[in-house]
Parts: sequence; structure tokens; C-alpha cells
Amino acid sequence: MARFLGKWWHEYSPPSVLHWFSRNGLANLVSEFGFCEVAHGWPRKWIRASHAKAIARDAVAVTPSAGIVKLVGSMIPSRLVVPYVGDDAFWELYRSQ
Repeated sequence: MARFLGKWWHEYSPPSVLHWFSRNGLANLVSEFGFCEVAHGWPRKWIRASHAKAIARDAVAVTPSAGIVKLVGSMIPSRLVVPYVGDDAFWELYRSQ
């Protein structure tokens, strides 16, 4: 799809990405093997503004705010790199007890 859509492709990752564990599910699993959580967080990710604008446009495409999102998006340079605020990637660090 990325090749077909070219510059209009805005997926950060393919929709086929699977989520194997919830946070609680992973914590329960590793605790059965004697591990405890040391730290967790979300990695910092940065994307081009053109990508962020495409995501925003798609999210509000059929809502009354679509015009406002398009207007605000037109004021942001497409090559600008912006933080990606998503919860699609998460990390946890465990240690043996």
C-alpha cells in the first residue's frame, strides 16, 4: 500500500501489527517466573508534520471539526518534525527477584 499511495501514505506502522500482551498480562506472566518490574515507559517517536496532518485529517474526516483541522494543518510546514503522541509502542524492564 505504501508504494501504491506514495506521498499520501501515512501509516506509521502496518495495521497488521499484533499486540501480544497487555501490561497486566505481561506482568502476571513474568511474575510466575520470578521477575518484577523495574521500569516502564513509552519510547519517544518523531514524525513529519505531513504524516501528523494526514492522521489528524483521517481522524476527523466526517466531523464538523474537519475544516478547522485542515485550516490549522495548512499553517504547519509539512517538513517540520513533530513528536508522535501515541500509545502503540510500550516498553518494560524486568529483573529476576
